[in-house]
Amino acid sequence: MVSTREPAIRFGNLMRSFHATAASGRYNFWTLGDPMFGVMVSCGSGGLFTELIDDVVTERAPVGVELAAHMLERLRTRRHATDSMGLLPTHPAARFVARFAELALTVPWERFVFEVNPVSWRRDDAIALDGLLIVG
Repeated sequence: MVSTREPAIRFGNLMRSFHATAASGRYNFWTLGDPMFGVMVSCGSGGLFTELIDDVVTERAPVGVELAAHMLERLRTRRHATDSMGLLPTHPAARFVARFAELALTVPWERFVFEVNPVSWRRDDAIALDGLLIVG
């Protein structure tokens, strides 16, 4: 069964999907607990672009708002995160990433993956639309 959410991977459709994903401000944020490296925080463009164009930035926690903003600005799709008024401000999504990283530092497990996917990055805020927690 073919999903109607993502078009078949053909160049024209792929680029339309890319612009729809980035322009809607849909991004993925996740944390990873590792016994050797500690808690790692990652930001990536939404959908298949995280892997397809290697659009991921990772830093070791803790991640404050300033570092989170720097992470977001380093994403390849950042310039496409727009709405009808233009480029989305970084601060709302950076606040979300910093709070998410802070939450990840409080979990009692040594090994975990905590993902929010997608996150709707908007002009005034960022909202997690779905999430997943894997422990062990």
